[in-house]
Amino acid sequence: MLCPHFPQCKGCTSQSSYQEQLYDKRAKLKELFGFDVSIETGTQTYYRNRLDFSFDGTLGFGMDITECILMSPESNALFKIVREKLAEYKISSDFLKFVSIREGKFTKQVMLSFITSTGEHNDFEKVIDEIDAAAKINSICWVVNPDDNSCKGLLFKSFNKEYITERFDKNLFKIMHDTPFPVNSVLGMKIWKDIKGYIPVKSTLASFHAGSGALDAFISEKAGKILSVTNDPVAKQNASANKAVNIEFVSKEDALKIENRADTALLVPPFEGIGKLAGNLKNFKRIIYHSCNPASLVKDISELKEFGISTIRAYDCYPNTPYFELLVVLDWRG
Repeated sequence: MLCPHFPQCKGCTSQSSYQEQLYDKRAKLKELFGFDVSIETGTQTYYRNRLDFSFDGTLGFGMDITECILMSPESNALFKIVREKLAEYKISSDFLKFVSIREGKFTKQVMLSFITSTGEHNDFEKVIDEIDAAAKINSICWVVNPDDNSCKGLLFKSFNKEYITERFDKNLFKIMHDTPFPVNSVLGMKIWKDIKGYIPVKSTLASFHAGSGALDAFISEKAGKILSVTNDPVAKQNASANKAVNIEFVSKEDALKIENRADTALLVPPFEGIGKLAGNLKNFKRIIYHSCNPASLVKDISELKEFGISTIRAYDCYPNTPYFELLVVLDWRG
């Protein structure tokens, strides 16, 4: 067994051998699609660049843990310091909700985020200062969420910097506390390279879920033009930093107005899938669909009746769990 906290900790669902886990995932893929799908693999441990730990007086995943095999030794060392300081200063769980550790796997930069309620805690900045002195962290973010029990919230205060950067090949991206980014950097970059490879040369690409714009900046040299649908201000910064001059930004409110301006669609939807967007994709010649939820992907494909699957690839981005990611290329069949 790899993890000393399994099975009490719910962060992982399996500690079987990696080959056994891959066998189960291949079987699931065959059940979904009716044929064998190959899986790109990475490492079974230390693969995550971000983990969000709940705080209820102890720090972990619903229980007190001392380490996590999914994040790097360096992040585990920081986790130990944070855990000790929170206990030393008796930080209340009525105040502190979550602690998030995020790292750039290729830049070695580290972000530590505290998600709190709106209450006051006299010692909290002292706790932050002592953790920073012990660990030398690139970015520390104090995030306030008065509304629900989640890691979302608004940046209240930052220490050192309010962001870190991550590098995929020659591209450098800004990552804020709430920036969506592949949590498995090695396989995430592999997926992005594969997406770039499936873009027709000099095509006009409609990127419907652009977010921070990092993926669009990464693939921009392959496309003739990218219509990037996002309201995130970081997207323009990522485009500028990577000299992606062929990106035109489109607000989410205007997303459905671009279907006749592009020949290729790039979809990277949230867990629930593309929803009503499926009805507005009939004018595209190719759809490139990157999914984190096989069930919603299969449902969405069933609604895109004019398209056929040209390529499907799976990526084991989350070893020790039942989850994986998929990349599907759909071409117009008429």
